[in-house]
Amino acid sequence: MSFADLFPEVPFKNPYWTLSGRIQGENGADFKPEDFTTELVEIRKWFRDVYRSTRSEAQCFIVERAKELTFEGARVVAISDKYDMVIPPQTNTPTRTSIDESWWNRHGVHKPIVARVHSHHIMDAYQSETDYKYLNAGLLEMVIGRIDHKDLRVAYWLDDTKTGRNKVTQVTIPLEKGV
Repeated sequence: MSFADLFPEVPFKNPYWTLSGRIQGENGADFKPEDFTTELVEIRKWFRDVYRSTRSEAQCFIVERAKELTFEGARVVAISDKYDMVIPPQTNTPTRTSIDESWWNRHGVHKPIVARVHSHHIMDAYQSETDYKYLNAGLLEMVIGRIDHKDLRVAYWLDDTKTGRNKVTQVTIPLEKGV
């Protein structure tokens, strides 16, 4: 028996979403990004502020307020009646956003996070090669692209921990007012 055998890998089970051909919630209903329009609009406002001041990408988490989670060292902002936006310590550039790894390991990993959302600022919403390579924590991943446009442009996916694959869906959510 090797030392590594003493620590069998147990894949993280997402408490909100499963992948069985499509992303489904714990009640069996299909995931619809439109159900998160209010939250995504608020997050996009923050992404716009970040882009205006630093010309960079950024990321955050959507968490249920009812869970009363603590994220030490992160900023927590109410974005709707039900959800908060958690802004973890991160390093951002025009082409990449990265959460502080030691913070993630101490305060983020295995917390009940509804979704991780990051910005592609003025680029399209899609799963980039960097996203595919590094965003694999078993979370529902969402990208908001073209943050300067009126409508919400979103790509989303959920990693399949069995195969390591995921199906990316791109959607535009029309908004009545350009928020």
